[in-house]
Amino acid sequence: MKSLLIAKAKTIKLDNYFNHLTTEELEARIIQEIHSQNNSIIILDLSQIELIDHPTLRLLLKLFREAKRINKSLKLSSLSPAVSIIFEITKLDTIFEIISG
Repeated sequence: MKSLLIAKAKTIKLDNYFNHLTTEELEARIIQEIHSQNNSIIILDLSQIELIDHPTLRLLLKLFREAKRINKSLKLSSLSPAVSIIFEITKLDTIFEIISG
């Protein structure tokens, strides 16, 4: 008999965080979720983000590396057309797993 391993996922909607948190506070909260024993997959929902700047791209890469370092997965979902173009131009779409909403 085969056993199935079911991954636990946590979705974080970034619009709630971006409104009033600094990059450092946002990083600390997401790192906490990455290190949570309850989550093997973190999905960052970007559906409310229309533009993304360089510091935020750096932060996403840092979070991706941290998740990978501890054998967890960080995925992005629901990118706006403008954000999708930024990910394509920077080739970050080849690094991140991007899932539809």
